[in-house]
Amino acid sequence: MAGGSTDGSRAHLAHGELESRPSVAQKPNLPDNLTWTTSALESDLDLVGDFEVRLDAAITESDTGWIVALEDMDDKGSATCITPGWLRASLRASLRAVDDAVSDPGRPLHDCSSPVPVPPGETTTYRVALVPNAMRILAGHRLALTVGSSDSTPHGVPAPLGFTHLDVGGPSINTVFATSTLLLPVLTEG
Repeated sequence: MAGGSTDGSRAHLAHGELESRPSVAQKPNLPDNLTWTTSALESDLDLVGDFEVRLDAAITESDTGWIVALEDMDDKGSATCITPGWLRASLRASLRAVDDAVSDPGRPLHDCSSPVPVPPGETTTYRVALVPNAMRILAGHRLALTVGSSDSTPHGVPAPLGFTHLDVGGPSINTVFATSTLLLPVLTEG
């Protein structure tokens, strides 16, 4: 599979359309974004509150944008956005830039005042806050999480309500490792 490996990591090409290369050089065979999809839910699932994606990832540039969309996929494959999120890599190059004193699981708060270049090739944890929301996912539906670096291109991450972000950084191979997690605010009875 393009962008995959035996260790569970997956890679995508960020801003490949900006890449300048000799005419005889081939573009890497990598997707523009990555999507993970659950199996069909056996029962309804209520999500209420703060969402967070913790990406363990490495990039080949000193900056990139992480754009995330969580969607509800019905049994016919039609998608409805649950919540989006965005984080510029250089504005919190590691967990050290998250203000733990005022952050909660699912709601990381970043200083965002001083960009710090990300060392290319170094595994870094990125805490991407998604917009708080409440939604019931029906039995038989699936959750789909898409991660990429652009929501302004035809093959980019889905952009809810048509709002898009400016591209950040240059062409980069962004690798997301299998240790990454999605925190969901599951509402339980009781």
